[in-house]
Parts: sequence; C-alpha cells; structure tokens
Amino acid sequence: MKPSIYQKTSKPQIGEAFRERSDLPCLYSNNSIQNSNQKNSDPLSCLPSIQKSVIEKMTTQHKKTASNLSLAIREMARKYGVEKLGFVTLTFPDDVKSPKEAQRRMNSFNSNFLLKTYEAYIRVYERHKDGRIHAHLVIVFGEDIKTGFNFDEVDRGTYKSACKYLRAQWRLFRKECPKYGFGRHQIYPVKSTADGISYYVGKYISKGVQARKSEDKGVRLVSYSKEAKIGTTRFQFVSNGSAAWRKKMASFAQLVSQRFQKEIQYEDFKTLLGKRWCYRYSDLIISLPEDKNLLTGLEMERYENKKEEELENQSKKRFEYKEMIERALSEQNTILYDSSIQEVPNDMNGIELEIPY
Repeated sequence: MKPSIYQKTSKPQIGEAFRERSDLPCLYSNNSIQNSNQKNSDPLSCLPSIQKSVIEKMTTQHKKTASNLSLAIREMARKYGVEKLGFVTLTFPDDVKSPKEAQRRMNSFNSNFLLKTYEAYIRVYERHKDGRIHAHLVIVFGEDIKTGFNFDEVDRGTYKSACKYLRAQWRLFRKECPKYGFGRHQIYPVKSTADGISYYVGKYISKGVQARKSEDKGVRLVSYSKEAKIGTTRFQFVSNGSAAWRKKMASFAQLVSQRFQKEIQYEDFKTLLGKRWCYRYSDLIISLPEDKNLLTGLEMERYENKKEEELENQSKKRFEYKEMIERALSEQNTILYDSSIQEVPNDMNGIELEIPY
C-alpha cells in the first residue's frame, strides 16, 4: 500500500499531487523571499454555476474582474496553446491570514521567480472560509506538458506519464517555493479546454468574495503579468441599466455644458467639477431624464442649492451641539455624563473639545 501524500515520507511525492482531486485541483500552501544574503463563449461563463445568493454579493466590479479573467485565459490558450498551460496552486505552511503578508510573499515570488522564468502568468488571490489565504495560477510553460499525461494514473499516485520537462518543473518549484515562504504546491496540466480552465478559475472570484474580510479591502483579486493582461475593468456591460446610465450622462453633460458655456468632453468633468465629480453628482445624474431634450436647465442649479443648504444645516447643527457640550462642561469641572444630552449624533465626528482637568 502506497503512503498517503498527506503523510511525511522519506521520498517526496513528485508534484505534491493530491490523491483525491477534482478535474482541476485546489491545494493549501505558503511562501516569500527569506533572503539571508466551460464551454460557453459568454465572457461571464464563469458565473452561471455560482449560487444566486453569491452573485448578489458580488459587486459590478467583481463581475467585471471575473469577465476580464475569463477572456484573458482564453486569449492565453489561443496565443500559446492550451497544452502549454499549467494550473498551479500555492499555499502557505504557516496558514497566513494577513493579506499584507500574503501579498508580500506573492509579490516577491512573482518578481524574483515567475517573471524571470516564465513567459506569462495569471494569479488569483483566494481566502478560505477559515481565513487562510492561498493563490491559484495559470502559467505558460516553455513546453507541452499535457500530451501523454495520464490524469487517472496520477490520481492513483503513479507519475510515469509526466514528461521530463514537467518533472523538472516540479523539482524547480520544490526548490524555489520555500525561499519565498510558500509550502505545499501543485502543478498540473489543464485537463479540459481553454473554456474549461477559464470557467474553473473564474469560480475563485466568487469564492473569494464569499470569504472576504474587512482587511482584504484594496487587495487585488487577480494579477496579470504584462504578456497575459489584455484589458482593464474600465468598461460597462451591455445592459438596460448601463444604457440608461449613458443616456443620463448625456443629459448631465448637457447641463454642465450650459452651466460653463462650453462644449464638454469626458475629460473636462474632472477639471470643472473636481476629482470625485461622479460620486458628488451621482444622485443628480440618476434623477435626470434619459431624454436630454426634456431638461429644463435648472436641474443642476437646484441640486447645488440643495447641497449647499444641507451643508449649512449640518454646520448649524454642529455649532449648536458644540455649544450644548461646552455649556455642560462649564457647569461642572469634570463631566462624564450629562442627562440633558441624551445622544450626540454621528455628524459630531471631528469636533475637538478641550476638557478641563
């Protein structure tokens, strides 16, 4: 009886393969430099298998990321050949849960090993429900690693079908991974097609969203090497909602044009209205009619007057509450609680008071 790969053996198992695995396996491992010196042409084909409740948790940005990932993997397979693509899983031996530490190790691994060794790669960041972080990669290898590879035999722990080049890659990863703080890893050829691998890897976007924590804010779910990147997420899906938004943006552009008495290009919004113009005027844009001919010309003026009035009221409230607290402090040398002030609203944030000692 052959020893389980989960047990320590005197001779390491080639490729660190799992005995039990799905068509495209997923492992758990870790690494960083310790320098002592499916079948659907739809771009969102990675989404249909996800439960409805999960999709609802995914923002439009997440869906764009998944769509971009799917397209990039398909293009990678077309450009280099699916037989050269390898699916790699990297895990941390010390169960890293800090995104900052995980990113440090991954970035070190990318810049010092992947970029210098392989032509292109795509990396997906994933956090498990228990908080552990690991990475999935699709790498373009220098030779065909798929032809002759017997997935059934490898499942049973026999690796004779693996070509010499793939065996050499297994040895290379066993040597390099510990240098960068990674532990268990796995390299397999792509068993199915380009659509299949894009479908499979795309699911990790939804899984990552499900297990996402507050400290993951700002962490890139997907990273691309220069040769693998084919686009950005700065696009809009073709839908009724996006069509309506574009029409409302046309109405908004006309209002801005009337306000400043000049023709408006998209780049002018930032100059005329500030860096956060879309956030600041989002309510106004949504309220505008889709037909710009229905504009009265007063919408923007009314909106800005309303905003100024709200700011005035907020400032007035801040002043009133500040007076109340200062009056209470003047009546007592030290005040821990004053029954006349039942609750201080949230808009009191930022007010600085001098409390006598």
